[in-house]
Amino acid sequence: MNYKQAFTLIFEDDKWLLKVLIGVLYSLFSLLIIPMVIVFGYQVEIVEKVIRKEQGLPEWNNSGQKIKKGASVLFIFILLGLPTLALTIPFPNMAMSIFILLGSLLLTPIVIIQYARTGSIRKVLQPPLYFSSYKVNFSKLLMVTLTGGLIMATYSLDSYIVGPLTSYMPEYIATSLSPLILVSFPGFPAQLFLHNLYGQLGVALDETGSEHSVAEKA
Repeated sequence: MNYKQAFTLIFEDDKWLLKVLIGVLYSLFSLLIIPMVIVFGYQVEIVEKVIRKEQGLPEWNNSGQKIKKGASVLFIFILLGLPTLALTIPFPNMAMSIFILLGSLLLTPIVIIQYARTGSIRKVLQPPLYFSSYKVNFSKLLMVTLTGGLIMATYSLDSYIVGPLTSYMPEYIATSLSPLILVSFPGFPAQLFLHNLYGQLGVALDETGSEHSVAEKA
């Protein structure tokens, strides 16, 4: 995995600052659902661009396509999350929580990469079609999973990072704003970095897998 490439991706675009600021604004209003779905779609398009070996960040136009892609990914996560929710009811303990967290971290890149590669919800939900490709590239999958976990861990530091910005606000407002601010900035740029890594893994999968890749044909 080329971490330097993932980091410099943002700055290779002439309009990187504007695009990042737009993403931060969308993330700030992610509680309204539609902005969150658009951000999910944008992240899928980052993976697609890396698989197609294109430079720079996606444009923020064509919101309809971003909503479609983001809603599809969200639907898959909800669908896959239902069995997980069912497990937590009879087994509400720390070991089960850790198991679910690790499973979620491993599943997230697979879902996003497979949707970016195929553009099909059905194919994402058919692991036998692509299991062998991930088995061959397991070390790369593990690297992006651990990177995603580290980024998630930084979200727990909101009291240190965002606390000084919200300390003068009423507690109920600060409690609501802190996670939104952290997810937006530095959260959004961190997700650009992470999804570039997903795209790099997608390239490796295309080199070892046989299933059709929509991202390459787009």
